[in-house]
Amino acid sequence: AAMLGAIDKMEICGDYVIAMDRDVRHQLCVFDRNGKFLHAIGAKGNGKGEYADLLDFTCDSGEGLIYILDGKGGKYIHTASVKENIRNRLTAPTSM
Repeated sequence: AAMLGAIDKMEICGDYVIAMDRDVRHQLCVFDRNGKFLHAIGAKGNGKGEYADLLDFTCDSGEGLIYILDGKGGKYIHTASVKENIRNRLTAPTSM
């Protein structure tokens, strides 16, 4: 089975490539720089380590962290390590 149904966004984060498929598989996938799939980050859902509506993500290469914007039922920002799954869920600011 394919890891991704479609690539909506891709970002290089240090030694890793993070790809987002928000419409088909609703998932972030981590690959090495050679394209080998390493693991998925989170999953669609409302439980711990899940996001209800995967909107966007960005990576902090220096810290090795991925910030995931979840927009359903209020906006949340999840943090994850490129080597691990989702760590925290924070309420996103309502205005910037």
